[in-house]
Amino acid sequence: MMYMIVGTINQSQVSRWADATERSIGKRICFVYDNNVITDPQVNARIESGAFSISTYKGYDLKTMFRQIREEMDVEQEYKKLEIALFEELHKPNFSSRAEDYMKSEAYLNYKTFICKNPDYIEMLFRGFLFKSNPQGLYGYLIDDIIKDKYPGAPSVRGNYREGVDVPTLEDYQKTIRKLMNIERNKNKNELSR
Repeated sequence: MMYMIVGTINQSQVSRWADATERSIGKRICFVYDNNVITDPQVNARIESGAFSISTYKGYDLKTMFRQIREEMDVEQEYKKLEIALFEELHKPNFSSRAEDYMKSEAYLNYKTFICKNPDYIEMLFRGFLFKSNPQGLYGYLIDDIIKDKYPGAPSVRGNYREGVDVPTLEDYQKTIRKLMNIERNKNKNELSR
């Protein structure tokens, strides 16, 4: 039996998909899963509907792949709910001015627990509201608490404010955390292969 995955690009990305397919007419466009190209069909026309389909000739089990993608989407939705709950908690009027008080809240503890159990979602934390504001105040304390719980040797996002010492950029901070994440991934892979 042959399986096919059929889907639609997120509505906010449809115009980018249409432009990308138009630029790729006569060329191949790759679908990558788990760092592997699973199929690379030739694009014959601009696809304005956002629709796509994936069938593979490289021996991938699309039924299993689809199930895994659905599970990942469910986990991502859980993350988004936790992030919204944390955002709402942090924006309650006159709650507190102390980071320690927020760190005791259920919304924060749920969010932190999720991130520590699913460190790949640190990337979403980097793109989320905690980083979009200046992470030097309350948000910086919360980010430090989450990251340092997972990676105790991590630097502070709030930087080192001694006179004459440069404060790293957020990009430098994120690169450092990504390196720590990769070290942990490689360690876990090596342990699994033993």
